[in-house]
Amino acid sequence: MNSQSDQTPLLPRDTTTKTPQLQEAYDGNANPTDPSPRKSLVVTEEVASNCPQDPRQYRKWFPSTPSRLAMIIVWVIFILGSIYFAHYIFFRYLIHPPSSWHNRITDFGKYWYGAAAIGVHFIAGFIITIIGPLQISQRVRKWKPSFHRLNGRVYLVSSVIVSIAGMLYVVTARTVGGINMDICFFFFGVCFFYTSVRTWKTARDKQYALHREWAIRTFTLGVGSLLYRFYVIPVKMHKELDMSLETQYLWLNIAGWVMFLPNVIIVEPYLWYTRTV
Repeated sequence: MNSQSDQTPLLPRDTTTKTPQLQEAYDGNANPTDPSPRKSLVVTEEVASNCPQDPRQYRKWFPSTPSRLAMIIVWVIFILGSIYFAHYIFFRYLIHPPSSWHNRITDFGKYWYGAAAIGVHFIAGFIITIIGPLQISQRVRKWKPSFHRLNGRVYLVSSVIVSIAGMLYVVTARTVGGINMDICFFFFGVCFFYTSVRTWKTARDKQYALHREWAIRTFTLGVGSLLYRFYVIPVKMHKELDMSLETQYLWLNIAGWVMFLPNVIIVEPYLWYTRTV
């Protein structure tokens, strides 16, 4: 007699599949009265022809362990980076009086309204850096949906404030990298503002599939400021690297675009791959 474990199908039964050949390939020999050993899963040409043609539907055929390991690594790196960035904002700016902020931003504008705009930008950015990981956590979302909604409102309001304050700062005080960096940071603010509004609107309209996609886009843009702090580390080490002033400005301008454009390019295939078919 076969044991109970031997009677378990090799793969979970897909109750939505009506094709006998494909169901047989999933189940193998699951007949408890048949003493013959279980057949291995062999996807023949006939079975393959009955498989879904959309590549997104093959997700269940691939092992999930590598992707889970990759996600754990990304999460650890992101959380450590978020702690560092929050620490940076708090101890470099927020504990000091606003009147001194312009002295801590080398070559940036020294007008009071520029300092006020960047101050609001820092405070809102500090908030989204702290609560961002909680917002995209599936466990938190399932454990306490009400907290997810409240945290999401705070995150989106802070994102809108970050965007508006950042763009206001660019217009009033300008950036250290010149017109190219002005355009870069202003465009980044426009994108972040737009995705934040779309995230809120799709949630309000209960379009949860679209809400998920816009929320991921917003979060992907939100980590741009964090990534920027890592990208400009070589500029902070310009003396050790013997980096000229022209090279520093060039590096800052490139880092301004790289902090968010690759994020947008990478996230779209991911959204397509995980989109509900």
